Amino acid sequence: MLVENCKNEANITTESTNEDNVAIGGIIGVKWSSNNLYFTINNCENKGKITGKASGELWSGGIIGCGYNNTDIINCNNTGILEGTATDKNGSLGGIVGYSPSPSKILNCYNQGNISITKGNVGGIIGNGGWHQAYLVNCYNTGKLTGGTQGGLAGSFNISNDLLVTKNCYFINTEVSKAIGRESGINGANEEGIVGCTEEELKSSDVLSEFNEIEESEDYDVSQFNKWEKGEDGYPAFIRNEK
Repeated sequence: MLVENCKNEANITTESTNEDNVAIGGIIGVKWSSNNLYFTINNCENKGKITGKASGELWSGGIIGCGYNNTDIINCNNTGILEGTATDKNGSLGGIVGYSPSPSKILNCYNQGNISITKGNVGGIIGNGGWHQAYLVNCYNTGKLTGGTQGGLAGSFNISNDLLVTKNCYFINTEVSKAIGRESGINGANEEGIVGCTEEELKSSDVLSEFNEIEESEDYDVSQFNKWEKGEDGYPAFIRNEK
């Protein structure tokens, strides 16, 4: 299944007072399937503010709140603010994906929206991921993170060393020191494709070239990746493949 070329500019607010889990996303709230149906979100953008409050678990993402069973996100970006209030259980907030416990690929995406949470996990790209193979490739975050367990790219990952693949990923290390806030079974080798940098370094032509010249891989098709250019703010931005 494919969702593509969608943009949200509306503010979204959700509050739950019972113990149900809540999933909120700028494009999709939750993708939930009992089978292994592949689901791809491509070339989508969120600019709206997303606000959530829950007594159960809160999953909130600029693009998708919760993605189960083979959810891939490609060529997506978020500039909207994310705010989460987890009253009883923890929350998971991410600039692109809130929570993704199943196999997933986040490819060629970026977040520039500030993210805050009362308790739980907060990550520039993904709030909480794990248990199965995951890819973070050609991604960056410049959003400010507040509250909870913070990671410049991911708030938390719960997978073994060989299941997290990272390449060409950047975050501003003057805002947060760790790429992955809470790690279970992950050592430094898994973060060799993640770079903590300054604003000036992320705006450099070297990073832009890395994004545009990424090598082919058997695990993902780089021909599907949008090309990049220098945005008005100096950071890398998409040359959108509008259809």
